[in-house]
Amino acid sequence: MVTNPIVSAFIVVAALAMFPRAGHAADSTPIERGSVVFQDECLQCHQIGAEPGGIQGPSLTGVVGRKMASVKGFAYSKVLMAKGQTWTKANLDVYLKDPSAFIPGSEMPVSIGDDRDRADLIAFLEATK
Repeated sequence: MVTNPIVSAFIVVAALAMFPRAGHAADSTPIERGSVVFQDECLQCHQIGAEPGGIQGPSLTGVVGRKMASVKGFAYSKVLMAKGQTWTKANLDVYLKDPSAFIPGSEMPVSIGDDRDRADLIAFLEATK
């Protein structure tokens, strides 16, 4: 069992790299497709498997079901901390489609406009528990 968060993050990133474009195959699963969306859209700022976060954003490990702005050690924006909700699949869907519409003043610069990409990304994030 790996308990070191840095080693865990490396393992997850290495596993993701094994499927560099596999997520676009017609027979791939939503989680596989979501891992590709994560690599393309999220990995530059966020991590999976390490705390407290990536370059600019918090770790997204276990984000589905987690209280917003709750990763200890990460400096969240005041507007996100004031939201006071939980990251449900529905909240993530709305947020990822248009972050500043869901949380005015959000510092999240990326949106995922494609419905399937967003659903696949959320499936991938849900699998990171």
